[in-house]
Amino acid sequence: NLMNIDHHAPTARMARIISSTPLAIAYCAEYGVSERCRINHTDTDSVLSSGITVGALEPDECYAKAAIAADHTGEENTIADLLNSIGRFSNLTFSFHNLELLLRGKPLEPEAQEMLAQRKQDREFAETLAKRFTRRGRVQFHEGLYFSTTDLLLPHFPDAEVVLLHYPAKVPGKYEIRLRLGPAAPEGLWLNKLGLPNFGGRWNAGSSRRSKKTTLSGAEYADIINTKIEEFLKNRTK
Repeated sequence: NLMNIDHHAPTARMARIISSTPLAIAYCAEYGVSERCRINHTDTDSVLSSGITVGALEPDECYAKAAIAADHTGEENTIADLLNSIGRFSNLTFSFHNLELLLRGKPLEPEAQEMLAQRKQDREFAETLAKRFTRRGRVQFHEGLYFSTTDLLLPHFPDAEVVLLHYPAKVPGKYEIRLRLGPAAPEGLWLNKLGLPNFGGRWNAGSSRRSKKTTLSGAEYADIINTKIEEFLKNRTK
């Protein structure tokens, strides 16, 4: 008796700009709200989709836009920025309460204010970093810079097919990588089907966090991605 409303299914139907929140809106429009809902994390999409599913939130399109901004585009969105920043507390009551305060124009709780202010600083930092990035083939990167959030970089690289972040891991001599498909990614390109070294994730995002990291430099990893994309494009035209 479990209905799974989730955009992470590894199918072609979900390999697009879609999130669980618009799926929840569509589900409730056809079947109505549910009495119970189980979620396993508290990011923007989880909070909004679960709230809509149980009738705690109205099925408003503003929530769908917020989820898409949080999951895919990285565009500035007040709802998404708040919920993403306070989601690290893993406190659903806290998230819903501060969302209500935000929508009513009331002051947020101090912890939420602090986290939202940090998110805004991260946005400003992402814009600053973007001005210093150089282009190497199809992948946007700059050796020696550290920034842990790929989604905030996406709005600054509309012509990027892939965004790569590369930085030292806690293991000596190893590096972490984070990847996101960029706004200009070729149709049908799935990151998790490219056979990239030390990569784990979904069609549009992933990292080396669940692997043994990598010893490759940022430039070396970028070259591999560029080669894989060229192979993908050649095979697609056959």
